[in-house]
Amino acid sequence: MTSIIRMIAAVAAVSSFAPAFAAGPGSVVPDAHGGVNVVLKQGVLRLQPMAADVIRVRYSVDAAFRGSHVPVFLNPSAHAQYTLKTSADTVRVKCGGLTAIVDRATGAVRFVDRTGKAVLAESPGQRSMTPITLAGPAPVSLYKVVDAFDLPAGESIYGLGQHQDGKLDHRGTEVTLEQVNREVAIPFLVSSNGYGLLWNDAAHTDVSVGAHVEAIPVAHLADSLTLFQARALALKWPTLSVLTRSIPRCKA
Repeated sequence: MTSIIRMIAAVAAVSSFAPAFAAGPGSVVPDAHGGVNVVLKQGVLRLQPMAADVIRVRYSVDAAFRGSHVPVFLNPSAHAQYTLKTSADTVRVKCGGLTAIVDRATGAVRFVDRTGKAVLAESPGQRSMTPITLAGPAPVSLYKVVDAFDLPAGESIYGLGQHQDGKLDHRGTEVTLEQVNREVAIPFLVSSNGYGLLWNDAAHTDVSVGAHVEAIPVAHLADSLTLFQARALALKWPTLSVLTRSIPRCKA
């Protein structure tokens, strides 16, 4: 069984906003803020180059992107030039040395470097946003958000904040991202394969690092979901997220 990194949270208020695109599934629509929108059978995927080698990826089930309450992103650079190539099977957005490839059939996104080597890949069919209601005196409508990424054999995962489980390598474990006593949640992980992943979400999130378990999310409101933001450097250690500088290789 292929291992995956699974992210589970509850975010994004359910709303009655009208869809922003009249185009049908498979259409590629230029975005007013730069980048492109790929219309899927369910929802819209937005790929937005932010700077050289930086691509932000967002997803909306109703095509209404309502901004972000997590102030971790830089404004798009005027120098974020990119090229767009489409085929019957894929949509490719290349920004510097990083290329994001959307599979038209599954909607899954994968990243490759300038040599075509795989950097990170979503697990096809794993991304979902399911409407739920948070019970209480004043019930709140949310989305339960799930996404997953392939985790190759032998890959170690570090980061995700400060936790009390004594683990440096989180592979085979589940990490809960929530600010509690002596626990510091930072939704950024680093891979031994040389990339980093920023999950742009301030809600309670359960991260299963190849643990093959299902978690029950407890969450706070957010306005929309940025799935992840990717950055590849012209080094052996590509990085995902504008917040991260190049990661030096450790010497034994």
